[in-house]
Amino acid sequence: MRRLLLVVLAVFLLGCTQRTGRVYRAQTVKGIAVQEDALLAMRLWRGTSDYTLRAALVQPISPFWSYKFEPANPRIELDLAELYRDSWRLELWYAHHGFFDARVMGWDIRPHRSYLRARMTPSVLAVARVHEGEPSLVRSVDVTGVKRGLGMVLETAQKESDLQVGSRFSLASVESTADEFRRVLAARSYALAKVSSSVQVFPEEHAVDVTYTIDRGPVCRFGEVTVSGHENVPDAFVQGEITIQEGDKFSSETIAETQVRLFGLGVFSLVKIQPDLSREDKIVPVRIELVEATFHEVRVGTGIGIESGEQLAQVSAQFTNSNVFNRLWNFEAEVAAGYRTFSNRVVPAWTDLSTNNAGFFALSEARLVLPRFPRRTLEPRLGVTGELGRDQRSTYLRAELGPALTWRFRPRHSLTVGYHLERWTGVLDDAIEEAERIAGDVDLYNTESTSWEIWALEALDIEGGGSYNLTYFDVGYLWRSTKDLTNPRNGEYVSLGATLAGLPTGFSFWRAQVDLRMYRFLRRYISRKRKPLRKLFKQYKPIFAARLGGGYARGYSLDWGPFEGNQPYVHPNYRFTLGGSNDVRGWSADQLGPTACSFEDSPKPGSLPGSRTCVPIGGELSMFASLELRMRLVGDLGIAIFNDWGMAWKNPGDVSGRLPPQPSVGAGLRYATPIGPIRLDFGWRIPLGEIPKTPRHETYRFREQPRWAIHFALTEAF
Repeated sequence: MRRLLLVVLAVFLLGCTQRTGRVYRAQTVKGIAVQEDALLAMRLWRGTSDYTLRAALVQPISPFWSYKFEPANPRIELDLAELYRDSWRLELWYAHHGFFDARVMGWDIRPHRSYLRARMTPSVLAVARVHEGEPSLVRSVDVTGVKRGLGMVLETAQKESDLQVGSRFSLASVESTADEFRRVLAARSYALAKVSSSVQVFPEEHAVDVTYTIDRGPVCRFGEVTVSGHENVPDAFVQGEITIQEGDKFSSETIAETQVRLFGLGVFSLVKIQPDLSREDKIVPVRIELVEATFHEVRVGTGIGIESGEQLAQVSAQFTNSNVFNRLWNFEAEVAAGYRTFSNRVVPAWTDLSTNNAGFFALSEARLVLPRFPRRTLEPRLGVTGELGRDQRSTYLRAELGPALTWRFRPRHSLTVGYHLERWTGVLDDAIEEAERIAGDVDLYNTESTSWEIWALEALDIEGGGSYNLTYFDVGYLWRSTKDLTNPRNGEYVSLGATLAGLPTGFSFWRAQVDLRMYRFLRRYISRKRKPLRKLFKQYKPIFAARLGGGYARGYSLDWGPFEGNQPYVHPNYRFTLGGSNDVRGWSADQLGPTACSFEDSPKPGSLPGSRTCVPIGGELSMFASLELRMRLVGDLGIAIFNDWGMAWKNPGDVSGRLPPQPSVGAGLRYATPIGPIRLDFGWRIPLGEIPKTPRHETYRFREQPRWAIHFALTEAF
């Protein structure tokens, strides 16, 4: 008996030690693919990649991490019945895209091999074998039911759509063209127009005839307009933006304009305009539903900027009230602080800093904007700024007060007039101070520092330096026909600016600037007869962008009344510098132009002095130009190829054939985001022209600059 109990116990223990595992009733799906009798490049070109075709299937695949973390990502079992129904869905997808002869020849269920296969439930790869056949092309597109005048308008709309004679048939293009017809008719007062389409397929001829039948209905007019949802926004402001008037002819473009203008108030998160098309008469009532946004908003964020010549990291906080006193007044306050370094390397080394101004910086700003005050086309504003700033030329404290008035006298035109009072306290780089005194015997600090400013300089461990005042008027004109501000595709941009400084105090100079930009979507210039090329341009969306700009600054004398103490002098902080992520990208930030250098005496008599530091001093005259081709690659990823030219001259006398504008070429990556593209540009500069001999303390030291530069930034360069 004892032996029998020992045997039973041994069998029980051996059974408990056997490995147990999770049992699946069916094999799991590792992946699904489609094998066509076409080259991979051709599949990508026609939009029949595995990624696209899987969207037509019902049988899902297992999540990516399901084989690593099964409890959180369970695997998907293979349903053979559903998979064979997917064969019909694939054939239907191909038919909707012009391949009416496409047939699914069968499915191959292939075991998925893995180095963990011994410890895993078997999984499979499902591969559909597809014979595409020859695609069917659109042979004709007819529009019936309209008179000649309106028919020509619809014909023009059809030529701009995706449905073109000779192109591969697509059901989506048929439906989108019908929607475009409805939009065109609604823009011409036919709010009740009906558009039906019929498709006749000739598989033997691989041809498709598309016919649209139009029932335009009566000419409609706007009825009563009701508005709701603006309890905290004055009704007068809302009504002033509504262009829909009772009794006017119905137009979808008028509705769209009203929606844009109401959104432009900046206080609504939703603007919903619903015309009542259920009535059979010619009067169309309109209901406008508004949802007020949160007027008070606090944002906190961090950011980095990396480019050759300058690197920074910062944190910032912003407070916004977009409806002060329920008058649509906008108040913004922002503070930012961080650390900035200056280096010609992308990853700066402490021994490679071009100046000793690297360190912490801080900025605080407040702005009050009064839109539509006292009338809709006027916008006064008041700005206050306080800054502890650092650049390659100086470390400084700055306070600024600047009222301004903007007049939008046309929808695309605006004129801004402002007056600025600035107080600067700090120290310029030793090389600049030395070069400026030698060149012009000027006083870089035109006023005495207060006790508070002296304490601030000592707290920042800054020796020397001083303060100066600057007051100036500025006028700016802006004309912009581009619609997308972050990624423009078509249109022009013109910016003109003029500054008159020294009234009543400070340095006396005037300055003028110009910035001209042009954007063109290249597909619009391709003839409709070149259908393959138009299709290629539609896929990659090439955009050509061009820019031309420059500026000129000059001191002037005031010899009467209270202005006699002003100096006719353009301070280095108001001169022009080039190089960096936004103009000539083959150069590091601010390095394209004149520099000031201080030198150490050589230990050997008669030998050349050794350079201690060189910093950009800026020029009184600048010119730059850029050509850029932007294209989309896949999804939100794109590329750009650019050619930049530019130069900043110390004074007009330096402009000569020996020192022409310097060129650079390069390429970059673009990734589209809702707030603008993120870009990474690589620029390569091309030396051009001889560098003229200049005095010891003022020179164009291009040979010492790196031959390339890298820039990482948000939004396009222009």
